[in-house]
Amino acid sequence: MYLLKERLRFLEEVVVHVMDYLYFYNADDEVFVSSLWHSWALVPNVQPKIDEYVLRTLLALSSTWTDDDPTSAFADASARLDSCLAGILHNGAHGLVEQARRALNDGEAKGAESSRSNLRTRFQLSFPLVRWTRRFLVSSELHAGLAHDEQRVAGDPAYPFDPWDFPDGDVGSPTGFLLDRFRRMVRAYENDDLEADSLWQLLVLI
Repeated sequence: MYLLKERLRFLEEVVVHVMDYLYFYNADDEVFVSSLWHSWALVPNVQPKIDEYVLRTLLALSSTWTDDDPTSAFADASARLDSCLAGILHNGAHGLVEQARRALNDGEAKGAESSRSNLRTRFQLSFPLVRWTRRFLVSSELHAGLAHDEQRVAGDPAYPFDPWDFPDGDVGSPTGFLLDRFRRMVRAYENDDLEADSLWQLLVLI
């Protein structure tokens, strides 16, 4: 009970990240990681605890892993995270992301005291919580309901209208619509007029 109380905040964060990644981001690695790390760059106390934030991201990404082996889950999630962080850095300098990538890759051959070895150990201890969350707290029916929207072509996550076009009828999946806009921003499909785009999104949804 003492350990649960001491680590309750961390446990809650892991559960929230897993559900956010699966429900809202629909397990889209690139958009999830970009959104997470761009927002964390604005929080002053992230940098001193960079390993913990890398760990949270790894655990969320591992929720799509299909078996209970934490070693293979860590290898898969860390490779995917490294690829996403490299993509962010490709678009310009980003000190926090550079630091996160160093923490993720540091000391692959340095032994037990390396940052990566420490992350691997903490990941393996936390991975059962990810599996428990996926099995008991995530509903495939709810996920399907959140994603369903007659405004889209079946099987296509994108919405077939552009900023300042308004659909005939209501958007059936606000989370799907916002995720589509996130994807377009991350992948530079749109212009930089973010304020106008945000206002249009609000008007579409109300």
